[in-house]
Amino acid sequence: MSRIIKNSKAVAPVVGTIVMIAVAVIFASIAVSAFGLDTIKKAPQADIRAVSDSIGTDSVIKMIHQGGEELLLSESRTKILISGTSGNNGEVSFTNLNTEDDRRFITGDSIYLYMSGGNICIANNTLPNADHTDIAGSGDTLQLRILDVNSQQMIADVDVRF
Repeated sequence: MSRIIKNSKAVAPVVGTIVMIAVAVIFASIAVSAFGLDTIKKAPQADIRAVSDSIGTDSVIKMIHQGGEELLLSESRTKILISGTSGNNGEVSFTNLNTEDDRRFITGDSIYLYMSGGNICIANNTLPNADHTDIAGSGDTLQLRILDVNSQQMIADVDVRF
Protein backbone atom coordinates (compact mmCIF):
# COMPACT_ATOMS: atom_id res chain seq x y z
CA MET A 1 0.00 0.00 0.00
CA SER A 2 2.85 2.36 0.68
CA ARG A 3 4.07 1.79 -2.86
CA ILE A 4 0.88 3.31 -4.36
CA ILE A 5 1.09 6.46 -2.28
CA LYS A 6 4.77 7.03 -3.04
CA ASN A 7 4.29 6.81 -6.81
CA SER A 8 2.03 9.85 -7.39
CA LYS A 9 4.22 11.88 -9.75
CA ALA A 10 1.89 11.64 -12.79
CA VAL A 11 -1.29 12.75 -10.98
CA ALA A 12 -0.81 16.54 -11.34
CA PRO A 13 -0.29 16.57 -15.14
CA VAL A 14 -3.29 14.27 -15.69
CA VAL A 15 -5.57 16.38 -13.46
CA GLY A 16 -4.35 19.56 -15.16
CA THR A 17 -5.07 18.12 -18.60
CA ILE A 18 -8.58 17.05 -17.57
CA VAL A 19 -9.33 20.52 -16.14
CA MET A 20 -8.09 22.23 -19.33
CA ILE A 21 -10.25 19.93 -21.49
CA ALA A 22 -13.28 20.66 -19.29
CA VAL A 23 -12.69 24.42 -19.57
CA ALA A 24 -12.34 24.16 -23.36
CA VAL A 25 -15.59 22.16 -23.62
CA ILE A 26 -17.42 24.73 -21.47
CA PHE A 27 -16.15 27.63 -23.61
CA ALA A 28 -17.09 25.78 -26.80
CA SER A 29 -20.62 25.09 -25.57
CA ILE A 30 -21.05 28.74 -24.54
CA ALA A 31 -19.87 29.92 -27.96
CA VAL A 32 -22.17 27.51 -29.81
CA SER A 33 -25.20 28.49 -27.75
CA ALA A 34 -24.49 32.23 -27.97
CA PHE A 35 -23.71 32.43 -31.69
CA GLY A 36 -25.94 29.60 -32.89
CA LEU A 37 -29.23 31.17 -31.84
CA ASP A 38 -31.41 33.04 -34.28
CA THR A 39 -31.36 36.75 -33.81
CA ILE A 40 -34.49 38.26 -32.35
CA LYS A 41 -36.52 39.86 -35.10
CA LYS A 42 -38.02 43.26 -34.38
CA ALA A 43 -41.04 44.87 -35.95
CA PRO A 44 -40.51 48.22 -37.67
CA GLN A 45 -41.12 51.09 -35.26
CA ALA A 46 -43.62 53.55 -36.71
CA ASP A 47 -46.07 56.08 -35.30
CA ILE A 48 -49.33 55.45 -37.17
CA ARG A 49 -52.45 57.53 -36.64
CA ALA A 50 -55.84 56.43 -37.98
CA VAL A 51 -58.92 58.66 -38.24
CA SER A 52 -62.34 58.46 -39.84
CA ASP A 53 -62.57 60.40 -43.10
CA SER A 54 -64.63 60.50 -46.25
CA ILE A 55 -63.85 60.44 -49.94
CA GLY A 56 -66.85 61.61 -51.89
CA THR A 57 -69.85 60.19 -50.05
CA ASP A 58 -68.09 57.12 -48.66
CA SER A 59 -66.65 56.81 -45.16
CA VAL A 60 -63.08 55.54 -45.10
CA ILE A 61 -60.22 55.13 -42.63
CA LYS A 62 -57.32 57.50 -43.22
CA MET A 63 -53.98 56.14 -41.96
CA ILE A 64 -51.23 58.71 -41.45
CA HIS A 65 -47.56 57.77 -41.00
CA GLN A 66 -46.36 60.31 -38.43
CA GLY A 67 -42.80 59.11 -38.01
CA GLY A 68 -40.49 56.16 -37.62
CA GLU A 69 -39.43 53.44 -39.99
CA GLU A 70 -40.82 52.71 -43.43
CA LEU A 71 -43.52 50.03 -43.73
CA LEU A 72 -43.72 47.84 -46.83
CA LEU A 73 -47.38 47.14 -47.54
CA SER A 74 -47.50 43.64 -49.00
CA GLU A 75 -49.00 40.36 -47.81
CA SER A 76 -45.55 38.90 -47.18
CA ARG A 77 -44.43 41.80 -44.94
CA THR A 78 -47.45 43.45 -43.29
CA LYS A 79 -50.97 42.53 -42.24
CA ILE A 80 -53.64 45.12 -41.57
CA LEU A 81 -56.65 43.75 -39.69
CA ILE A 82 -59.94 45.50 -39.01
CA SER A 83 -62.61 44.47 -36.53
CA GLY A 84 -65.46 46.24 -34.83
CA THR A 85 -69.12 47.10 -34.62
CA SER A 86 -69.78 47.66 -38.32
CA GLY A 87 -69.41 44.00 -39.28
CA ASN A 88 -66.70 44.89 -41.80
CA ASN A 89 -64.13 42.61 -40.20
CA GLY A 90 -61.17 41.11 -41.97
CA GLU A 91 -57.75 41.54 -43.49
CA VAL A 92 -56.92 44.39 -45.84
CA SER A 93 -56.22 43.43 -49.46
CA PHE A 94 -53.14 45.09 -51.02
CA THR A 95 -54.16 44.36 -54.64
CA ASN A 96 -54.54 48.06 -55.53
CA LEU A 97 -50.91 48.80 -54.65
CA ASN A 98 -49.28 47.91 -57.96
CA THR A 99 -45.86 49.58 -57.84
CA GLU A 100 -43.04 49.52 -55.30
CA ASP A 101 -43.64 53.22 -54.57
CA ASP A 102 -47.31 52.49 -53.84
CA ARG A 103 -46.27 49.82 -51.30
CA ARG A 104 -43.85 52.10 -49.42
CA PHE A 105 -45.53 53.80 -46.44
CA ILE A 106 -43.14 56.45 -45.12
CA THR A 107 -43.29 59.45 -42.81
CA GLY A 108 -45.79 62.02 -44.05
CA ASP A 109 -47.75 59.58 -46.23
CA SER A 110 -51.49 59.00 -45.96
CA ILE A 111 -53.38 55.96 -47.19
CA TYR A 112 -57.07 55.08 -47.16
CA LEU A 113 -58.91 51.89 -46.23
CA TYR A 114 -62.33 51.39 -47.80
CA MET A 115 -64.89 48.71 -48.66
CA SER A 116 -65.21 47.40 -52.22
CA GLY A 117 -67.11 44.29 -53.25
CA GLY A 118 -67.23 43.01 -49.67
CA ASN A 119 -63.44 43.32 -49.27
CA ILE A 120 -61.42 45.83 -47.29
CA CYS A 121 -59.13 47.56 -49.79
CA ILE A 122 -56.35 50.11 -49.61
CA ALA A 123 -55.61 53.14 -51.80
CA ASN A 124 -53.22 56.07 -51.84
CA ASN A 125 -55.31 59.12 -52.79
CA THR A 126 -58.39 58.09 -54.74
CA LEU A 127 -60.67 55.08 -54.58
CA PRO A 128 -59.98 53.14 -57.80
CA ASN A 129 -62.91 50.71 -57.64
CA ALA A 130 -66.33 51.94 -58.75
CA ASP A 131 -68.32 49.75 -56.35
CA HIS A 132 -66.99 51.11 -53.05
CA THR A 133 -69.20 51.54 -49.99
CA ASP A 134 -68.91 52.94 -46.46
CA ILE A 135 -66.40 51.11 -44.27
CA ALA A 136 -68.43 52.07 -41.18
CA GLY A 137 -71.54 53.99 -40.23
CA SER A 138 -71.96 56.93 -37.91
CA GLY A 139 -71.40 55.89 -34.29
CA ASP A 140 -69.39 52.77 -35.21
CA THR A 141 -65.93 52.04 -33.80
CA LEU A 142 -63.38 49.96 -35.71
CA GLN A 143 -60.17 48.52 -34.32
CA LEU A 144 -57.24 48.78 -36.71
CA ARG A 145 -54.24 46.53 -36.06
CA ILE A 146 -51.05 46.54 -38.13
CA LEU A 147 -48.84 43.46 -37.74
CA ASP A 148 -45.32 42.72 -38.97
CA VAL A 149 -45.34 39.27 -40.60
CA ASN A 150 -41.62 38.51 -40.11
CA SER A 151 -41.46 39.18 -36.38
CA GLN A 152 -45.12 38.43 -35.60
CA GLN A 153 -45.22 41.67 -33.57
CA MET A 154 -47.75 44.46 -33.56
CA ILE A 155 -46.78 47.78 -35.15
CA ALA A 156 -49.96 49.69 -34.28
CA ASP A 157 -53.30 49.14 -32.55
CA VAL A 158 -55.74 52.04 -33.03
CA ASP A 159 -59.48 52.51 -32.42
CA VAL A 160 -61.23 54.59 -35.09
CA ARG A 161 -64.58 56.22 -34.22
CA PHE A 162 -67.00 57.32 -36.93
